[in-house]
This record gives sequence, C-alpha cells and structure tokens, in this order.
Amino acid sequence: MENQIQILSCKIGKKVSISYYDNRDGYNYNVENEEYPHPDLKNAINAFQKDLAESHYILGEEMEYFHPNGFQSHEAKGKFSVILYGKLDTLHDDKVTVKSGKIPVEEEGIEDKLAVLRKELYNYFFDGKTAQGKLFDKEEIENTPKAKDNEND
Repeated sequence: MENQIQILSCKIGKKVSISYYDNRDGYNYNVENEEYPHPDLKNAINAFQKDLAESHYILGEEMEYFHPNGFQSHEAKGKFSVILYGKLDTLHDDKVTVKSGKIPVEEEGIEDKLAVLRKELYNYFFDGKTAQGKLFDKEEIENTPKAKDNEND
C-alpha cells in the first residue's frame, strides 16, 4: 500500500497535514490529523535541521536555532528538489518562519532522510502510528471476555 501513494508535502505543527498523489486513481489529496505525532516522526523531520540551517549559510552551534516543520517536493524537467520549511529562534526570543531554497534531492543524505520522513508520515496517517499508539484493534476488543459477555445479554 505504501508504494501506491507519493507524499508530496507535509506540515507538522499543532496539526499534521500532508498532500499526496494516489497512483491508483491519479488524484492529489490533502489530509490532516490532530493526534500528537510519534517520536519517530518528530525525529524524521528534525533530521533536516542541519540542511535547513545550511541553506541559510549557518554552520556550527547556531544550527540549533532552526526547527524544521515541513517540506514540499518539486519536479522540473525530470529533476527533483525539495523545499524545507521551519522556524528560526531569533536573538530576541521570537520565532520567524523560514524556508530553504530548492535543494536537489540527490544532494548528500537528502533522499534518504526524505524516504524516512515519508515512511513515518505514511505510518502516522495510514497505520495509526501516533504518540499514543494503537493500543488495541477492533478485533481484539470484540474478542475480550467482557465484550463476549455483553453479546450474550
């Protein structure tokens, strides 16, 4: 199922949203979810911190002031790139929105990080991988002794 859609962009904030292309029907879709993301998803987006900072010529310790929170993929003439979005903590304790320019997907490490992020986004939206997790599925609940007793009443 994971290979039947291609996640084109995401935004992670109070809500998590994605846009994706569905290979099965040829349409683009937008979905959002308010459940708190799993730590693996947070780690996958935070892996772009260095790339976002370097796109603004920031190196060293100052990179920690950049906080990535999304991406958008682009394709032109068969070449793929990604724009990273995020927040920057300013010197005066303010947060400002920043974005990188187009970063070629072939650039060192970008393609791999993007693959991990897309997988985590897929798991979050389509497999229920959130911070709370999926404690029980419907079938497990229906097969508990208490549920069976209620059926007999």
